[in-house]
Amino acid sequence: MTLPDADLREIRAAVERALRAAGEDTDASTGIAEEIQPFAEAAARRARDDDESAARELRSVAWLLAYRAGDQGLTALSLEALLRAWAERAEPAAAATLAGVRDLVTDGFARGREDRARAEHLRVHAESIPLITLAPRAHLLVAAEPLDAAGAELVAERVGASLLRAEARAILLHLHALSPPRLDVLAALWGIASSARMLGCACVVSGARQALTEALEEGALPREPAVFVDDEAAAVHEVIALADGLVGAVPAPLRWMRGRR
Repeated sequence: MTLPDADLREIRAAVERALRAAGEDTDASTGIAEEIQPFAEAAARRARDDDESAARELRSVAWLLAYRAGDQGLTALSLEALLRAWAERAEPAAAATLAGVRDLVTDGFARGREDRARAEHLRVHAESIPLITLAPRAHLLVAAEPLDAAGAELVAERVGASLLRAEARAILLHLHALSPPRLDVLAALWGIASSARMLGCACVVSGARQALTEALEEGALPREPAVFVDDEAAAVHEVIALADGLVGAVPAPLRWMRGRR
């Protein structure tokens, strides 16, 4: 069922006012208010049509609205303010349908908050992965779990900029900690090899050789002049040699790698 434009504008305006009163910023208030239409129309349809398809539609959009509220960082108080603002302007029969989907609203909101927290954790982790200096102009990046594609893209962008500033000659991309290595994560990290090539910087890759080889053979990743060295200690020596550095310049925390040879 499609609601009149005037009714939808009134509902959106009321929702925005309620969210701002609950302490949400303008962008969040406007964004979630734009998503109220499917829910409002599904509730109106459910109030008029007592059939399973209308019930399914309302359950689906109610869960999604609550999920989006949680995923966008709204509080439980804000979600209640949103629903109250809608109910005050909806037909009584439509507002009454909310009682039948309360559990789904609660579940959707909780899932949205969980996914938002997880995404934030992954972002902070990705930003904390350091680019380590092994020797003059020789660097090491250890890609460690948990890492998703978005986080890997952040790492690749930051490393590319760092290599440029450092006038790097070689980088070791350490992928042993990725298990099992996901293609979307590898594809994002492979951007480091591309950046290295454009900067005239040698790239040594240690770990995830099978996954990378398969992706390269299948054309899922572009060919780059990277050197694959499975042994971690040998990879450290290789990247320092490619940078014309001194093996003895390896920092103490990484000397255990050298000792394995």
